[in-house]
Amino acid sequence: MSYARSIVLVVFAVILSACAGRATDPEAQMKRIDADFRFVNKLTCSIRNKENDEFCSCQVDVLSEVTPDGLKRKLVRGRASSAQYELAEIMVENSDRLEACKANYSSKSLLKAEPESNALHQVLIKYKDKILAPGDEQEFDHSHLSLGHRYILQNQIADTEGKLSVPLNATLTKIEGAAFYYSVYVGEEDKAYENVIAWKNGVLYRVGKGGDLIPYYSDSACKFVIGVCEYKDYRGKSRYVNTEYINGVWVRNLKGVGSKQRLVKEVFDKDGMILYQLNKSLGKWEYVRVDEANLSLSEK
Repeated sequence: MSYARSIVLVVFAVILSACAGRATDPEAQMKRIDADFRFVNKLTCSIRNKENDEFCSCQVDVLSEVTPDGLKRKLVRGRASSAQYELAEIMVENSDRLEACKANYSSKSLLKAEPESNALHQVLIKYKDKILAPGDEQEFDHSHLSLGHRYILQNQIADTEGKLSVPLNATLTKIEGAAFYYSVYVGEEDKAYENVIAWKNGVLYRVGKGGDLIPYYSDSACKFVIGVCEYKDYRGKSRYVNTEYINGVWVRNLKGVGSKQRLVKEVFDKDGMILYQLNKSLGKWEYVRVDEANLSLSEK
């Protein structure tokens, strides 16, 4: 748990223990120790999560509540060698409550580090009148899609050799009620995987062996929810996503690898299908909808 380690490895400065030692009344001394404990953890969180004061305050409130006074005293007074492990265990035990603080996480700092790209700019211009906005998801109608409809996405991030990857190439091959099934063609030999994904009411599903539809993303239930939305990950743990709609772009931040947040920026057509998707955590990909005549939008 990287976030836990980042906190427990902080050296609780001697100056804090000196301040705590000034109070002689036990109750007053404990209040001072708790204040110092909160200060150090708030500082650590704020450094790692800029412009997220509300999120950091929430996490510090939880830590202050669940950490025993004796452990706080050991940490603040610099006796942290064994206390670090105790605090780490407490954080693991209360991971659900700490995770719930993510509902307060803002995308501001993430967006500053990832300004609008040329590919996104082109998509917003090209599909200006065909972009899904909040409220449009109440009226999904895929009936205009016919068998043979092509759906191609290409990653605009080149590999180390400067080459773009083979695009995701999908073709509508089956319609069953409100479900529209696509076969996917990948690789140089165009190997076909028949009816492996499906779109239904604007949501992408993968097709199980028994034909059942399984949400492609664990947070699919939150796809079109503006604001904070709770969902269950693949292990059944509660997670939170905070979604904003900014000038045609659905902006979300989710749990990434370790303590990292994951920034997702998406533009959808009126069918809820991706026109653009940026996904950034430790790495990054940037998919753009293209047609057969324009498989290198980023090069234009």
